[in-house]
Amino acid sequence: MAAASSNKWRVGSTSRLLSQLVTALVGVAMFLDYVAVGVAASASWEHLSLRYGKWYRPPRTPREARAMGYRRVNEICKMDTYHGFLYVQRHNDKSRLLFDHNDRLAGIQTAIPGNMLGFNSLNESLQMPSKEIIPPILLSQEQYSSGIQMYTVTAYFQHPSLICSPYTQHAHAGKGLYIQMGYQVERQFEKIPLDADRLSDDWKTGTCLHSMGRHYFKHLSKDMKCESLYPVYLMYNADGQLGGFGWLFQGSPSESSRTPVRWLQLDPSLYRASFDVSMLPPCMFNPDFKIFTIRIYLRNEHTMICPRRDAKMDDQRDSKDHAHHGGRGHHLDRINNEEVTFRPLHPKPTNSSSGGGSNNRTPKYINSRTTTSLWMTP
Repeated sequence: MAAASSNKWRVGSTSRLLSQLVTALVGVAMFLDYVAVGVAASASWEHLSLRYGKWYRPPRTPREARAMGYRRVNEICKMDTYHGFLYVQRHNDKSRLLFDHNDRLAGIQTAIPGNMLGFNSLNESLQMPSKEIIPPILLSQEQYSSGIQMYTVTAYFQHPSLICSPYTQHAHAGKGLYIQMGYQVERQFEKIPLDADRLSDDWKTGTCLHSMGRHYFKHLSKDMKCESLYPVYLMYNADGQLGGFGWLFQGSPSESSRTPVRWLQLDPSLYRASFDVSMLPPCMFNPDFKIFTIRIYLRNEHTMICPRRDAKMDDQRDSKDHAHHGGRGHHLDRINNEEVTFRPLHPKPTNSSSGGGSNNRTPKYINSRTTTSLWMTP
C-alpha cells in the first residue's frame, strides 16, 4: 500500500513538473518570438500607397477602413484561403486589406476575374490566369456578382504566423514582404529580401526610374513562355532597399468607372519604362498582347531613386528613343501623361516658410486635371 502511494506521488509529481516545464517553455518561446520580431524589424513600413493615374493611400486601421467605406468580410482570422480580417471596398478589387488580430495592417490582396483572354508563346489565345502562374495567383472561394470566378494574389507585411496569433499584442509586427504561395498560409509563402543583393538569380534586372526605383522581374528571359509571365515584380531604391512591389497580369480586365484607382495598361511601346526589352520573349511583342499592372509603394516615393550612373544611362537611352520617334509618342512621355497626374503623395520638404508660423496640417495632393483634393492622414 505504501509503495503504491509512493508511486502515485511520483507520477503526480512528475506530471506537475512536466506541466510546469511545458508552460515555461511556451513562455520562453513567446518571449523569444517577441524579441525576434521586435529586433528584426524595429519599425513598420513608412506607408502604403497604390499608384496609377493618381495616388491612392489605403486606410491603416479598421476604423479608418470603415470610414472610407470598407466592410469587414470575415469573423474568423484563419480562413481557408488567407489569414487576417479582410476589408473590401465597393468597386475596388486592387486594395483588399488584411488586418491582424491586433488591428494592424497585415497585408493587401488583389482580385482578378477568371474570364480574361491572353496569349501563349505561339500567339495562341488562352484563358487567363494560366496554370503556369498558379501560384502565386490562387483560386478564391468568392465569385463576382456576375458569377465569374475570382482569383486573388496576396502579399503580407508581417510573417504569416503572426497575423492570427493572440500572443503578439505587444510585439512589433515589423516590416517584411511575404507573397502567399498556397492555402497553408503559415508555411506556403515566398519571403522577399529587404536588400536587393539577397535576391536569387531568378530575379532579373529591369529599368530604374526615379520615384519608382529599380525593377526586378522573376524568370524573365527571351525563352520565357508568355503564359508564364510572373505576376509579381519588385522595386528597390539606389541603396538596394526594398521600397515597393507590383502586380502584373496578362489580359484586359473591365473595371468600374467609380474605382478609386485604375490599372495601368502596358503595350509594347511602354515596355522600356519597366523592362530590359533585350530580355523579353518575341511573344510579348504581339500587337494584341496586353499587360495590366499596379504599383504598391512601401516607402516614400522620393526615396525610390536610381544610382547616378543608371540615371545617366537611362537619359541617354531616352534621348535615343525620343529621336527615333521624331519627338512624338515617347514612352516616358506617355507614362508621365497617363500616370503622373497627381502631385506627389509626400511633397519634397522645402526650407521656405510663411511668416504666420508653421502649418502642421498634412499636405494635400490635387488632381492636376480636376479640382479634386484629398487630405492625407499620417
